[in-house]
Amino acid sequence: MKPHFIHIVGLLLLVGLGVVEAAVVEPKIGSPERKAIMETMRGPVSKHVGKRVTFTGNVKICGVWATFDGGVAPTDGVMPKGDVASEMELDFFALLRLEKGEWKLLLWGFAGDVGLLQDARKKFPQVPKELVPVIQE
Repeated sequence: MKPHFIHIVGLLLLVGLGVVEAAVVEPKIGSPERKAIMETMRGPVSKHVGKRVTFTGNVKICGVWATFDGGVAPTDGVMPKGDVASEMELDFFALLRLEKGEWKLLLWGFAGDVGLLQDARKKFPQVPKELVPVIQE
């Protein structure tokens, strides 16, 4: 066997055993993967806001899991009235999973604290800690 093949097999075994942390990828703005994640979030969030929205922030992918954290704003630049406008001043977080080649939105919301991260960890304990850290209460 070639030495580099042995290293690759060893690394795969270590990853499988959880000894090595999973790699986190941050897709570039405009990449097909990032666009797919944004479009998956856009429908439900636009419906909640009452108009089309734009996202600004960070997308992280680890295996079949992805998170987004950042901000949400109306595409037309005009903030909605009422409670939704107040929500949109808070940070936005979303958790997605790749299923059968398509991103599925599992959890999302606006928050000013770690509550959404705690909810994500409780509802989806298999999410890599690199995306949703374990927060001690």
